[in-house]
Amino acid sequence: MRLYLIISLLLLPLISISQNGKSDSLKKILASFHDSDRVDCLNKIGFSYFQRFDQDSTEFYAKKAYDESTSLQYAHGIAVSLMLKSNIYFQFYSDFGYAETLARESLSWFKKTSNRDGFESAEAALANSLFPQSKYDECYLYDKKKYADCQKRNDNDGMFDALCGLGVIHFQKGNYDSSFYFFIQAQQLAQKIKNHIMTNCVLFNLGTIYRAIEDYPTALNCYRQAFQTDDPESIEARKGENWDVWVHMEYAELFALEHRFDSAWYYYNQFDTTKIDKKILRIYLVSTGETYFLQKKYREALQNFLRGLVTHKELKDYNEVKRTLLDIARIHLNLNDNEAALRYAREGLDLSLQTKSRQFIRDAYQILYSVYDGLSKRDSAYYYYRQYIAMKEAVTNCIQP
Repeated sequence: MRLYLIISLLLLPLISISQNGKSDSLKKILASFHDSDRVDCLNKIGFSYFQRFDQDSTEFYAKKAYDESTSLQYAHGIAVSLMLKSNIYFQFYSDFGYAETLARESLSWFKKTSNRDGFESAEAALANSLFPQSKYDECYLYDKKKYADCQKRNDNDGMFDALCGLGVIHFQKGNYDSSFYFFIQAQQLAQKIKNHIMTNCVLFNLGTIYRAIEDYPTALNCYRQAFQTDDPESIEARKGENWDVWVHMEYAELFALEHRFDSAWYYYNQFDTTKIDKKILRIYLVSTGETYFLQKKYREALQNFLRGLVTHKELKDYNEVKRTLLDIARIHLNLNDNEAALRYAREGLDLSLQTKSRQFIRDAYQILYSVYDGLSKRDSAYYYYRQYIAMKEAVTNCIQP
């Protein structure tokens, strides 16, 4: 599952804090404020820059807000600046573990103040950071609470955001029927309020579900529909929030899965890998690795997977760690390196069991039974074969919405 599915519109929870003015107008009046009022203004300026994806300015004002609020022991200012810093580390660095730490610190400071402005945004920041780390149960609780809160005040943007969050969590756990249900709810809401960016987001989400159930033509059609209704605003939103690379990698992968490799590499070749940082490069490496695998170019695939895995682990993106561990296990299985295949498959299985990701559990069992069957270890092969069949049926029963 790709990162752009985490939260449909990352910035929506932040708008309530920064809507009072743009950064330029706020900077003009900053000098007239003092103490806690000045800190509040600094935080608003920081969020205004964050919405424009201006990393340097966002970090500058977040630090100033944090330093000055700490000096004043202004609890609400500290809470909001920490929440902003959490979003910085999530969005600009993909450092999900540290983003979680900052979000939890923010929420702890909110407990020390009666001012709740920004509290829900801090909860959203925590949910954002939990998802890529495969901490689904806690993330689910926050998204469920968010939907209920937003429904009470008729906040369509927040409801859409929560529905997508719930849908993607179910997807990662292999509950495709529930995932489909929430995405359809999100689609109906997007159509009701006539928001084309949201509509496009849902189409990509639905395409990912159809891909998971191996209905590649329908998946491609979902992506094409989304691209056909693209406009500069949608494209800019995806690029700013690092969705665009995920979208195009998945699109290329769909062509590869249909063995239309020329089309797949056409889209891969649109990326200049010399000009992207490692948090983006890792996505390209694993995606192209899977295409190399389908082309039976196992050495090239393995090299890409190993490079991508290092960064996935560094960023604590355990959703992608699971995927890549099993990719590597499949490579070693095809290269008849049974020891390595077992090692990576077991590591992938352990993580998948821990995070209750049924589709990855299924795939790990399949690899393990194949390895043991090749080694003529019948008892072990039969054990994992039975586990594989049981999990395959469990996932298959969740295919039809």
